[in-house]
Amino acid sequence: MPQDTHSSVMAQAEHFMAQPHKHLIAGQLDAGRPDGRIDVRNPATGAVIASIADGSTADVDAAVAAARDAFTRADWAGLTPARRAQWL
Repeated sequence: MPQDTHSSVMAQAEHFMAQPHKHLIAGQLDAGRPDGRIDVRNPATGAVIASIADGSTADVDAAVAAARDAFTRADWAGLTPARRAQWL
């Protein structure tokens, strides 16, 4: 990868990681628990590289229920693995 392309990709990744992130549950963004966020650290340096929503038990339950529903619905379950890969 040329150096200028690498620098551009790294800058875009750093910008993305600097944004606060939420949970995506059943197509909706959710901020998670109001009392906290979780810092994501670079394992090589220990520097904070991102901040993610801190989920509650209810958030996990909602995410699992949404995933189960999405997996069993005919519109997803009926797709071939190749077609699923295109969506992902």
